[in-house]
Amino acid sequence: MIFFMNRWILLMMKKLYKKYYIILPSVLILLTIVLMLFENSNHNDNIKDSNKINEILKSQNTILKYEEFKVNDLNLKSYLQNLIVNWNKIFDIFYLNLNKNKYVSFEEDFEIDESGKIKFPKIKVRFSKGNIEGIIKNFGDIIIEYCNEYKLDWRLILAIIHQESYFDSNAVSRAGAYGLMQLMPRTGLGLQNQLNLEDFKSAKNNLIAGIYYFATLVNSFESVGEDKYKFALAAYNAGFGRVVDVMTLAAYEEKNYKKWNEVKEYLPFLAAKYDTVYRNAFKIMGRQRSQYLNNWREPYLYVEYVYYYYERYKDIFQSNLKEKQTKEKQKGKQKKKKH
Repeated sequence: MIFFMNRWILLMMKKLYKKYYIILPSVLILLTIVLMLFENSNHNDNIKDSNKINEILKSQNTILKYEEFKVNDLNLKSYLQNLIVNWNKIFDIFYLNLNKNKYVSFEEDFEIDESGKIKFPKIKVRFSKGNIEGIIKNFGDIIIEYCNEYKLDWRLILAIIHQESYFDSNAVSRAGAYGLMQLMPRTGLGLQNQLNLEDFKSAKNNLIAGIYYFATLVNSFESVGEDKYKFALAAYNAGFGRVVDVMTLAAYEEKNYKKWNEVKEYLPFLAAKYDTVYRNAFKIMGRQRSQYLNNWREPYLYVEYVYYYYERYKDIFQSNLKEKQTKEKQKGKQKKKKH
């Protein structure tokens, strides 16, 4: 940009007056300084946003103490160490936990509406309880026990199980994810060793490991507020690193990176074909991006489906959390008064 402006000024001065050659260097120097100051100003603003994200991530403490976990990939280990405190011992964060085949092909591009927002696809689903009664009968106590320990609403876990495996304890995805919580083999083995489980494939242990894993993700997004559950769900599906990537892009564009509705707008830009558009963003924000995500609709739809089921189960079952029980009773009383 500076080169072309300087060249244009030079040609203009040649046509006008030869005497301007004397002051031309001064003009070019001043112009260069102004442009550099402008760029540095934007750079500093972006660095501040980056620091805010890093403060959020580094301020989190994991729910349980992690045992030492050796990662064979040295680049992955180094990246995790720089990304977030304690996350160097988490495994398989960047691997996509593929779900059912209901998602739209990633080859399709996104559309923009009149307001400049991305047109996100609407979920199309008929609610069915499936085998939830059997799951609750056999494993309800275990789900509630661990949800109480991690301060999670057990109905949200039911919604995750519904979306991941449709209550089939032997479900296996096309990517090899297994069980009620659809744990990837590498993730499952790591959790198995970490939590001293005999295996991660039995229904009970799959639940214990999966609930713990989701709880660590929720805890890592604690500072974003109530949207921490949506960020955690997106990370459970697409990987922790990719969610941090979209937060980084939102901050770079001066959006509220603590609000899922604003952050999700940047999911499409994690695709490989948009790498050149935002490559400089990661450089300025001082972060190395994680793996590309071409199927950006998957984590978006995953969050939408899970929350849809969550709302249905909130109408059917009571919360295990006392605070939520109180709030729901108050809402119920307000509804009765209106009627």
